[in-house]
Amino acid sequence: MNSTTNTITFNLQNGTYSYSIANVLNYIPNPRSGTVIISGNNVTITVQFTLQTFTVTFVEQGLPSGTTWNVTLNGMTKSSSTNTITFQLPNGVYYYTVSNLTNYVAIPSSGTVIVSNDNVYVTIIFKLKTYPVTFIEQGLSNNTKWGVIINGTTRYSTSSNITFYLPNGKYSFTVINLTNYQINPISGTITVNSSSLTITISFTQLYPVVFKISGLPSNSTWSVTINGVTKTSSSDTIVFNLPKGNYNYNITLPQGYTVSNLTGNLNVSNQNVNIVLQASSTSNMNIYTAILIISVIAIVAVATYIIIKRK
Repeated sequence: MNSTTNTITFNLQNGTYSYSIANVLNYIPNPRSGTVIISGNNVTITVQFTLQTFTVTFVEQGLPSGTTWNVTLNGMTKSSSTNTITFQLPNGVYYYTVSNLTNYVAIPSSGTVIVSNDNVYVTIIFKLKTYPVTFIEQGLSNNTKWGVIINGTTRYSTSSNITFYLPNGKYSFTVINLTNYQINPISGTITVNSSSLTITISFTQLYPVVFKISGLPSNSTWSVTINGVTKTSSSDTIVFNLPKGNYNYNITLPQGYTVSNLTGNLNVSNQNVNIVLQASSTSNMNIYTAILIISVIAIVAVATYIIIKRK
């Protein structure tokens, strides 16, 4: 017999009878079966139906230990600071959502769970939220390879952009040096704060400006100053690398030596600049000057003598 009410009634003679309770979808009867003895009196047997449920376990990966996270399933929200959240549900199809955290994204952040007479496990992977940090170069010719180091990672490009994806935080960056280029900025610090960043890197081409001197004793030290920068050498060559522009220079030589162009100006424009210097000893010049003076005095003396004698 079956019923859609809460009672089922049998009319039986005295005696001993066995019974069993059929399962109802998603419910378990208790008792499931048994024996009833009828002996001149009515008998009532209470059957308790319990909803049959299965375990639905969400397992997280990627969060720091002790981080609180939560899942909403079948209208119920549960939180945990461990790596599991568990629900008890009967057979059915259920929709769930996983809340994103301040610096983390849940993958998947939502989905469907099907419970069908068995426990269910769902893995949720949390990844750090990242934001694009883009370096844009200006001044390089096409297909020139350049690079940036940030957070221990080096990336190169032959295009105008290099992009990193970084979570919130403070980072130091360095632009890899390129020969014959002035880089601005070549290094710095950036702060990622829940938004993208763009940093412009300017590359300015430099051209060699070569000062070459002759006439100094071997291993003599001399120097050249341009724009407040002084370079010193004991060889015959001093080289500056300068961007396009006009510059004043000043040359310092060892005591007793000079050149005709101790100071001057130069123009840098799309090519190398070579300045040749010829040093001469000022002591030789003093001898020549003394001889000249003596000669002049002698000439003046002779002329004076002749004039006096004529008088």
